[in-house]
Amino acid sequence: MEFMPYVFVSLLLIVFGVALGFFSPKKKIWWYGYRTPQSMKSDESYVLANRISGRIMLALGIIVFIASTFLESKFMGMIMIPGAVLMFLYTEWRLYQFHKDKD
Repeated sequence: MEFMPYVFVSLLLIVFGVALGFFSPKKKIWWYGYRTPQSMKSDESYVLANRISGRIMLALGIIVFIASTFLESKFMGMIMIPGAVLMFLYTEWRLYQFHKDKD
């Protein structure tokens, strides 16, 4: 029954990914969204960060859901942790590019 926790986690990732990626707030909110110093520099960077990270989170949720049906639970960490790191690094890189182009 190790399948169930990963299904739950993948569904959470999918729900939050859709919420952030496609219905992100238009202005900074203190309790919701992708909040780093880069993303909080402006409302535009906050919206961009939420859209990018939300869409990656959605993709990660789908991958985790599919992988949880085929892989053993010991391999799920090898998917989830690099996926979360990739989401953070890619979002921060895109925010860096956004602020560099804006200046």
